[in-house]
Amino acid sequence: MLLAALLTRVFDAVAADGAGTKTAGTSADATTGVAPDLPSMDQIRDRIARADAERAQALLLAAVVVPTRREPDPPTGALVVATREAAPQAAAAARTAAASGAVPGGNGNGIRWRLAPIAVGGNVALDQRWNRADDGSSSRQTLLSTNVDLATYVWQPWFVQLRGGAGLLLAQGSNTNAGGERRDDDSTAWTGRFGVLVFPASRFPFELRGDVSDSRTNSDFVGTDYRSRRLTASQSYRLLAGNESYNLTYEQSTLSSTRLPDDTVRSVRGLMTSTRGSHGFELSGSHTLNERDAADDATRVTALAARHNYRPSHALTVDNLATYNEARVRAPALDLATEIRQLSSFATWRPQEGDALYARGHPFYLTGSVRFVESRTGSADAAAETRSFNGTVGASYDITRQLRASGGLSVSEIAFADESTTLASETIALTYVPDALLLGRWRYAPSAAANASGTQGAFEGDRATFGAQFVHGLSRHWTDGGASVSFNVSQSAGAVHDTLRSDVDRTLGHSAGLNWQSAGGSATQSFVGFSASDSRSYGETDSTFQLVNVQFTLRTQLTRTSSWSGSLTAQAARARFDAVASGPLPPGPQVTADDGWRKYYSGTLTYENARAFDVPRLRFTLLASANSQQLERRSEGDVDAPRERIDHLVEARLDYAIGRLDTRLTLRTAKVEQRRHDVLFFRVNRRFGAY
Repeated sequence: MLLAALLTRVFDAVAADGAGTKTAGTSADATTGVAPDLPSMDQIRDRIARADAERAQALLLAAVVVPTRREPDPPTGALVVATREAAPQAAAAARTAAASGAVPGGNGNGIRWRLAPIAVGGNVALDQRWNRADDGSSSRQTLLSTNVDLATYVWQPWFVQLRGGAGLLLAQGSNTNAGGERRDDDSTAWTGRFGVLVFPASRFPFELRGDVSDSRTNSDFVGTDYRSRRLTASQSYRLLAGNESYNLTYEQSTLSSTRLPDDTVRSVRGLMTSTRGSHGFELSGSHTLNERDAADDATRVTALAARHNYRPSHALTVDNLATYNEARVRAPALDLATEIRQLSSFATWRPQEGDALYARGHPFYLTGSVRFVESRTGSADAAAETRSFNGTVGASYDITRQLRASGGLSVSEIAFADESTTLASETIALTYVPDALLLGRWRYAPSAAANASGTQGAFEGDRATFGAQFVHGLSRHWTDGGASVSFNVSQSAGAVHDTLRSDVDRTLGHSAGLNWQSAGGSATQSFVGFSASDSRSYGETDSTFQLVNVQFTLRTQLTRTSSWSGSLTAQAARARFDAVASGPLPPGPQVTADDGWRKYYSGTLTYENARAFDVPRLRFTLLASANSQQLERRSEGDVDAPRERIDHLVEARLDYAIGRLDTRLTLRTAKVEQRRHDVLFFRVNRRFGAY
């Protein structure tokens, strides 16, 4: 229908231009030799308006895709443009009708319910793909796809924008399983998309988008072929003063494939922020549901939060928070749910000049907090509930610039099942942080702390603890041009005595770090960091914890046409526990728990050359990525997450473009869900239309 309307509009315009050529001209009349009458003012205005409209056609696409910043046309006082053939009397009659509200296609407010000229674009692509898996199975596919996209707007670009498109995919190929059996794999698929934007540049924009796509048309996909259905609706609103805003978004994504069950994610998110004088409010909520058909597998996550902050002056700050979180996981023979409700309030007061307890050079802070938490974990048949309440009051006072004293009182009540416990504790501490010492070009920074606390109401009885800690570190910084290197090493030692224990728990820790960063202008930015730590505890339970972390980030422009960037994070951690188990006779057997080193890494590497092999418009791209820890992102409500997780990926790609003709050759090897896939992909794509 849209194409028919477009052809009709073009035919009418051509006919009108032909009629205008015969009836209007600049030469003398062929019969009388007398020049025609000069055009009237209405005709001059008509010609100017038509010329402006013709020049505006070239800006149609930009207006549809990105609304311009110019002031929008007023929603009243519709403009009536006389046609080239219309007489001045007809134009005057049209203006009179517009003044009375009888505008064809409009209403009394001047809104003209007409579509702007439709911008048409699209592409035709021919793909060839070869795929081989590590189990010996392989596939070959030839794909022919075409897409037609339309864009227009109603009345004005800032009023209503419309987009739509449809595509056809023809696939022909074959699959060979690990046993060597071959079967044909021919199919036809339709794709489509639409978008509606109402008042896109206003304080209350509305957007509705839908999309049905096929992964076989995406040259970047690895893994199982699937079809995607996506629907998104969003409404926002902001007050004219700008101190209050609202947003509500609904998203739904369904991935379908022949090898895996359908995976559907539904998500609703809302946010409200408001500022009223010294008060700030924020309400947020989200509800996501991930379901997988034919597997009785579903995950539901709900989160609600209400925040309030009150800052009447620099002296007082109050933050209040209420949250509700629910996570439910359902799988074959499993139905587990967790609910957590929380109320908390935190306040800080620092006296200012003229207030009580104010002393110049001796800052004083008073803090207080109240927190209530209720949780429930289990299934519908059996669940464990826990409730806890805690209230604290604390204060800190800087005796000198280096010495600080602090203390606090805390009351807690914990209820589990049918039992409840009330605890009260008091804490006092002294912290000494002297000024750093300069030892040549090295900086030495020591600190010391001592604390004492008492607890009443514990199951084991009343207890008191006394502790002391000493920390010192050495650091140095080197700078050479745009590069800098920093090195630091620190050591900590502490001891804690508990009156319920006969021995003293001791801790000893060491850490070191080395960082190098360089900023050679905007063309080169790099960072390399290394850190290691080792902490040990001795007492009733001996334990050791070790951590090594390496980070690398680099982005540099090698030549005028080539650049590369990369990032890497690698981490290894180890924990060991040695405990003395209770036995019939002391000291009892020793129990050791050691899981060894646990490693984690994540990194990406990209190299680009816009003029590969010194051939104009030939672009070469090399991509590599690795991630040892894969999260179930769709179960957490991420509608953009893929159905399968990619562990490792290496891809080399060549792109060549001439005008609207694009070609791509891709060689890719990837490990997806512990399965290796090797892909060779070739595409020829021809774009047409306005975009």
